[in-house]
Amino acid sequence: MNTVTVSFQLSEESLDKVMEQVTLNNTTLELFTQERFEEYLIDIRTLPVDRVVMIVAIYFNTTPGRIKEHSRLRNIVVPRQVCMFYMHHLLGMSFTDIGKYFNKNHATVMYALQAVENLKFFDRSFKGEMYGLDRLLNMKYKNQEL
Repeated sequence: MNTVTVSFQLSEESLDKVMEQVTLNNTTLELFTQERFEEYLIDIRTLPVDRVVMIVAIYFNTTPGRIKEHSRLRNIVVPRQVCMFYMHHLLGMSFTDIGKYFNKNHATVMYALQAVENLKFFDRSFKGEMYGLDRLLNMKYKNQEL
């Protein structure tokens, strides 16, 4: 029998479901097939857009409605830009799709992503806030930091 090692992230709830199935079927975790594991995987890219906006809004002490409204106030613009950043990097959304969500054009989204990158680079407290948001959104770093 060939042994395959697979590495992935399971939520605690998903792991409980897997262990329940292992117990019910009187089998071992090693015999639990990859296909059966995949039933319990949570792909971060399936995270609803509205949930990302809600988490960012709560983190920045505002509301999703305020983030989506037309405003140039810094305490609204920065959370909106952060949402755009995560929608692109975390959810893999295109600039156009993000722009449609916020009723902006793709150039505004491109500017927002660059603005977030600049803030992360030059502002230590903002970088810390982004790290906190990364943890809330279950971001996992590989070779590079988002």
